[in-house]
Formats: sequence, C-alpha cells, structure tokens
Amino acid sequence: MKRHPDHSLARRLFIRSLALSSGLAAVLLGGRSAAALTVQQLGPDSAIGLDIAKHCGPASEHAALLADLEAKLAESTGAPGTVLTTTADCPICGCPVTATREIK
Repeated sequence: MKRHPDHSLARRLFIRSLALSSGLAAVLLGGRSAAALTVQQLGPDSAIGLDIAKHCGPASEHAALLADLEAKLAESTGAPGTVLTTTADCPICGCPVTATREIK
C-alpha cells in the first residue's frame, strides 16, 4: 500500500509543531521550581528538627544502624592493613551512616 505524499508531509509538520509547542511550554514553565524538588533546612529547635534528633540522635536510630553495620564488618575478612567500609542510609532522615574496620 502506497502512502500519499501529502500524508507524509502532514505527519512531519504535525511532529515538528508538537516538538515546538512542547519546547515552548518547557521554556514558559521552566522558570517555576517544582515543590517536590526543593530543599528546605530544618531548624534544630523546630518540632520536626527535635523529632528527628530524638529518633536519629546518638542513642537511637543512627546508633542502632551503626551497630548493625559494624557487626556485618566484623564478619568480613581481608588482608592485614585493609580498611573495610560500609554505608547505609538512615530510614528516618536519609543521612548516610558509615562504619569502618581496619583488618589487623
């Protein structure tokens, strides 16, 4: 089945106009920042800051996570002088918690 030459031209014009209108929309809307991607600082004295400090402080989630990581490293082996490192993200605040162990 042969295509009519006008169909091919019409399709190319449609695709070109679609691309141009998408680009224009991106330019017009690109000046606004997406609320889901903004980063805001927490004050340590704010309610959320205090709640996270309570859950992620030295005697809580981070300490438990660090203990788990250190237990995993204790089971690992390597050549003397090797430094083993493992990291996990806190499920509450997202901070990385890193444990290291030097093989003696």
